[in-house]
Amino acid sequence: MPSVPKISDRFFRDSSGSTEGGPHALRGSSSGVEAEDAERLRLALESVADGLWDLNVGTGALFVDCRWLGMLGLEAPVSTREDWQALCHPEDLPEFERRFHEHLVGRTPGLSLEYRMRHQGGPWVWVLCRGRAVAFDEQGRPLRMVGTHMDVSASRRREERLNALVQVIPDLIFRMRGDGTFLDVRINDPEERVLPPESVIGVNVRDLPVPRSFSDRAVEHVQRAIREKSLVVYEYELEVMRGLQSYESRIVRSGPDEAVCIIRNITERKEADALLRKQEEELRRHRDQLEELVQSRTEKLRQATRELEEQQMQLIHAEKMASLGQMAAGVAHEINNPVSYVTSNLGRLDEYVASLTPLLQLLGELLDAHEKESPGRAEELLARLRAQWEQGDVEFILEDLPELIEESQVGTRRIKEIARSLRTFAREDSGKPELVDVNEELESTLRMVWNELKYKCEVKRDFGTLPRVSCHPTQLTQVFANLMVNAAHAIETRGELRLRTRQEGSEVVVEIEDTGKGMAPETLKKLFTPFFTTKPRGQGTGLGLSISYGIIARHQGRIDVKSEPGQGSTFTIRLPVAKSEPTGGAESSPGASSSTG
Repeated sequence: MPSVPKISDRFFRDSSGSTEGGPHALRGSSSGVEAEDAERLRLALESVADGLWDLNVGTGALFVDCRWLGMLGLEAPVSTREDWQALCHPEDLPEFERRFHEHLVGRTPGLSLEYRMRHQGGPWVWVLCRGRAVAFDEQGRPLRMVGTHMDVSASRRREERLNALVQVIPDLIFRMRGDGTFLDVRINDPEERVLPPESVIGVNVRDLPVPRSFSDRAVEHVQRAIREKSLVVYEYELEVMRGLQSYESRIVRSGPDEAVCIIRNITERKEADALLRKQEEELRRHRDQLEELVQSRTEKLRQATRELEEQQMQLIHAEKMASLGQMAAGVAHEINNPVSYVTSNLGRLDEYVASLTPLLQLLGELLDAHEKESPGRAEELLARLRAQWEQGDVEFILEDLPELIEESQVGTRRIKEIARSLRTFAREDSGKPELVDVNEELESTLRMVWNELKYKCEVKRDFGTLPRVSCHPTQLTQVFANLMVNAAHAIETRGELRLRTRQEGSEVVVEIEDTGKGMAPETLKKLFTPFFTTKPRGQGTGLGLSISYGIIARHQGRIDVKSEPGQGSTFTIRLPVAKSEPTGGAESSPGASSSTG
């Protein structure tokens, strides 16, 4: 960088280059005040960051200071106006020359414009050039101009970024005074340009061809935003060339007596909102219709479910009656045995009564004679009584009577148990689950189907201690009866039927195992299919196991089967323990182990 004289030496010279009128002359004058002012000016010029230039209008000689050169990264001096022009951007040079000329001919009080100059590194630098003529000839023509250069590249870039942002915004942007006068207008959407933007600047909104109510409202909101220093938002409708349009205006204060208004066309949004509301109303109507349809279908489904449940209950009851019919002969035989020996015992008791009745009559007469103190009559009656005692074999009768009565009581109890089991099996389900003891239900079922079992198998019981389960007792008994009878039918000659119960966690487990002929895998796959049976035609409905499977499933339990040909079958039933029952076995039914041939 070449050495540059002090600013004070360069900028206080006349048009001929003399410094007689400069600060040195002032310092040497008798006026100390002028020297002090000149020194103050020198210090002020040296403190600013702007570059300084001094142009001789007539010769074109130019002086620039180091700051002017530094803005452009130059080291060589720029000494003529032509050198200056060579550094200007070609697009900006014509406007620069026009402004320069207008000031020289006196049309403008000074020179002020922004333009681009080439930096030595390559990029263009935006500078703000300000200057004015400071010396004139006798005719008033400028001889000398002095001015400054300020680097405004950073602010210019910010302005360009802001302009780029504003240009992509489809909104109308106004800057307006509190009285409604437009200070600036930006309209990016051509469809919104009712008037040229430049024709609106300086015009009051009340003077535009719009309804007075619209302009008064706009001014009112602008004044409110300025007064309250807050964001004001309102919507309005306006009839334009495209028809009725909806707008949203956002106003914010931007100065003591001005505000910026951003206006957005929200017609499409309003139409979309209206369409959405219409669609929502339509959707609500369809939803109501759908809910009515669902409610109607649900009611029909409930009715169908109730009918299906009734049919299932009828089917269960029919299968139960069919099973009962199949067991009728065996049950009748079971009842007939105790009835036979009770009847026989009653016949013998009748004979014993016939033999004891004369004795009782003679005994009555003897007591009467004794009361009348008739010794002869008493002796006679005693002889007859002794003869009747020996004739009627009373000694044997007295020995046989207790056995007859005990046998008859056993028979009647057996009849009573069978009748109770039949009543339990055949009764209609109450519809409400009950807490029952599974061991007791197994025993009751055994009594009812005993005639089906006793000739085919030996029953072995291994009952564990169980908590009660919540179930429908008649349905559970029906399952047990189906499995026991099927087990007896699977045993061809003589075998065993093993009944085991135990508790596993929160479940009661019942195992019914037989030593019959077993089943093949293809049979197991179809075992619980309705109407599937392995029995000869006329001996089975094919519904027993299917209904049993459904009963256990409705009790939230499950039924499994294991079987191999020639190895017998084991049916395992798992039922949940009643929620009110303990799961540890306390207060549960006692277990039992026994065998019955």
